[in-house]
Amino acid sequence: MIALADEQSPDLILITGDLLDSRSDETDIAVSLIQNLSKIAPVYVSYGNHEVEYEEKYSINLYDLYEEAGAVVLERSYEDISVNGQEIRLGGIYGYCLPDELATTEERALESDFLYEFQDTELYTMLMCHMPVCWMSQGSLEDWSVDCVLSGHVHGGQVIIPFIGGLYAPDFGWFPGKLEGLYYSSDESKVMVLSRGLGSTEVIPRFNNIPEVVVVDLLPQ
Repeated sequence: MIALADEQSPDLILITGDLLDSRSDETDIAVSLIQNLSKIAPVYVSYGNHEVEYEEKYSINLYDLYEEAGAVVLERSYEDISVNGQEIRLGGIYGYCLPDELATTEERALESDFLYEFQDTELYTMLMCHMPVCWMSQGSLEDWSVDCVLSGHVHGGQVIIPFIGGLYAPDFGWFPGKLEGLYYSSDESKVMVLSRGLGSTEVIPRFNNIPEVVVVDLLPQ
């Protein structure tokens, strides 16, 4: 995978969470991966559910661990950066990112507070957000002024049945439909890039579902 990433000559490497497995206290693989990828291009990481569960279970600060390995961790935070002379705002958040009118709990309201601040810019905005469900089915892609959302979590449906598609996906349930690729807002001005990722769930191995590294090309207007 490191060789494949190197072949793409990327300007940025973005990891949208679940870089380790919360069922194990092992961190060496994640640390080694960041160390190697950071030799290729700047690495940015946002949290997934496994990072959250890992910190709760083992009381280890993964934020510091990932940053010491060479990544920039964006968790309800963002940076305005220049890439090949183009200014963009890059952020990361672990959360569902519901439309603001549906964010009725304190936790969801805090997510909305971050998103209001994040979208308050004239720059092109890219948000790493591990969980895609609300961007796809709850109207978040329409509600928030985020140009590009990068997400994962659903493993492309995990098991792919010919002519039917994915068998199961977290947050979506059984037979969720196509769960990888590009999903646009109604006016096609905003897009969510959904990766089927590299890993498996706890019980069912991947089947007929090739792991992938997604390459995204951004073209100046």
